Amino acid sequence: MTYYQEIKEDRDAWRQLHCYGPCMVCGKLSGMLDCHEMHSRARAPRKWGHRANYLAVCRTCHEGVVVNMPLTRQLAHKLLHDADNFDLGAMSRIVGRAILLSEVVSYLKYII
Repeated sequence: MTYYQEIKEDRDAWRQLHCYGPCMVCGKLSGMLDCHEMHSRARAPRKWGHRANYLAVCRTCHEGVVVNMPLTRQLAHKLLHDADNFDLGAMSRIVGRAILLSEVVSYLKYII
């Protein structure tokens, strides 16, 4: 079984809950949203498939602003729009370094 097959059921369940509402970055309603991995599959093979790493974004944001958005700012959006799956411990394991809550919170003033 491939890694994607192992995580697919949980990823699909997360998508069902989050990919039909407003974009977690711009707030726009645009139909089905993309499931963006904040830390990419290529950079975290066999680790990226965790609900803490997903952000539901519209295609415009996915192909635009999110591309160069710092991880900590993406995590601030995650905290605001998917707090139940916000997990700094899991994200630290995925990226291979500690992520401080203060880094994430510092971006909230730009988002709210």
